Amino acid sequence: MGASISSVSIVFDHEETPQHSGDENGSRAVASGESVSGRIVLRVKRTCKLEEDIVFEALGKEETRTHRSSSSKNSPSYGENLIISVRDVLSSRNTRLTPGDRAFPFAFQLPATAPASMAYGKSSYGCTVQYRVRASVGPKQTVEKFFQVAPPGMSSLAVPRLIAPTTTSVGKLGGVLQIGSI
Repeated sequence: MGASISSVSIVFDHEETPQHSGDENGSRAVASGESVSGRIVLRVKRTCKLEEDIVFEALGKEETRTHRSSSSKNSPSYGENLIISVRDVLSSRNTRLTPGDRAFPFAFQLPATAPASMAYGKSSYGCTVQYRVRASVGPKQTVEKFFQVAPPGMSSLAVPRLIAPTTTSVGKLGGVLQIGSI
């Protein structure tokens, strides 16, 4: 079967929406509470039967790393909190596939309280909030793709622009503070 399927890929529906162009890479964040949908695409070279299930997983988690100093030794600390975990079988073994691109749709709902995606710190300390989708056809054909979650109440199109650097100048004009951006 492995030779009959040349590739496995993940396509999010929110990446293909023309009115939501996102940043220069075409990525657009999804808001907390929104539905995330897309499809797992198998490129099939020749007719075959699946020997393994097509498994879809969505995972969101928070991780924190700290490095505490004590008088005797340094003690690392690690914490993890699962935000979302979804697993589903999209197609079962013995499904017959014909040549071409074959799509298997998926959808899941983000919790309304899902925190925004973020990363801060270094390898020894910091925190991350990451969301990803993984698709597998047996143990040898696995692919995963990350997606961004926007902060609540914020336009999902604005998130990529918010991380761009900005400059602000503060000047004094006739005894009045003048604030503007360059």
